[in-house]
Amino acid sequence: MDKGENIIPAKIIDFNIYGDGERLVGAGSELELPTASMMTSTLTGCGLGGEIDLPTLGKFQSIEQELPFTMLHSSFVDFLDTTKPCALTFRGAAQILDREGITTERGCRVVERGVPKEFKPGKAKMGEAMDTSTKLELFYLMIEVDGENMLEIDKLNNVYKVRGVDQMANVRKYI
Repeated sequence: MDKGENIIPAKIIDFNIYGDGERLVGAGSELELPTASMMTSTLTGCGLGGEIDLPTLGKFQSIEQELPFTMLHSSFVDFLDTTKPCALTFRGAAQILDREGITTERGCRVVERGVPKEFKPGKAKMGEAMDTSTKLELFYLMIEVDGENMLEIDKLNNVYKVRGVDQMANVRKYI
C-alpha cells in the first residue's frame, strides 16, 4: 500500500456499523471513533532538562466507544448484556485524491470488542430521534486501511501492533 507520499486523504464517502457481523439498523448517522491514550508516568532526574511524561510501552488507559442509535429498539438492547463481549465493526469507503487530482476510493475498517458500561435511553420529542446510546469499555481495537493492519490493541492478550509489528513481543518474551 502507498505509505501516503502520493495521496491526499479527503473524506469518508459512506459507512456502515455492524454488531456481531450484522448491519446495525437504526445506528446514528455519525460515529466518533474511540481515543486510545497511552498510560504514562513522569520521568525526572539528574541530567534531564525537565519532566518527561513518558508512555509505557503497550499500556493504555480506558478506551471507550459510544455507540449512537436513533431510538430504543432491539439493536440497542443487544449491546447491554455485560456477561459477553460485544463485537462492533465500522466499515467505510474513503475518498482519496492523488497528486494529479484523480479521485479513487479506499476501504477502512475498525474492529472493536468490549463490554457495555453505560447506556442512555435518550429523550422523547414528538417527530424527533431519541438520541439513544450505549458506551462500551473496549479491550480490543484494530484499525485497518485499504487492507493493511495499521493499529491493533488487544489488552487481554498484551498485544500492541503498529503496521503489523508487535511492539510487545520482546516484553512478553521477558515475563
